[in-house]
Amino acid sequence: MNRFIDRVLAVAKAENRDAFLRGLAWIDERSQALFRTSFADTDLENQTRLLTRLSAEADSDAQDQVGVEFFQAIKSMTINGYYSTEIGLRRELGDSGRLFQRVSQGCDH
Repeated sequence: MNRFIDRVLAVAKAENRDAFLRGLAWIDERSQALFRTSFADTDLENQTRLLTRLSAEADSDAQDQVGVEFFQAIKSMTINGYYSTEIGLRRELGDSGRLFQRVSQGCDH
């Protein structure tokens, strides 16, 4: 998934890429403030605690707004990336990959 996000960011507008990078920096700073370690180095429980807080916008502080926006963006990219793969699209969703039907079956009601 990291490669997909890298490709999205490579062609993104500069302001979108900068906002994403601010979000990455923010999540590390917030992890340092809460757990005294970077987000990548903290344990799974602390990572989950921070992300759960960000996913529940109503419970987040105003200082968490950058993190809330970052979490929404990375969650959206992860979902879009996964469901554009063969595993996500075909195996999980059962999509045949056909973009159109040869024959319109019409309504039978």
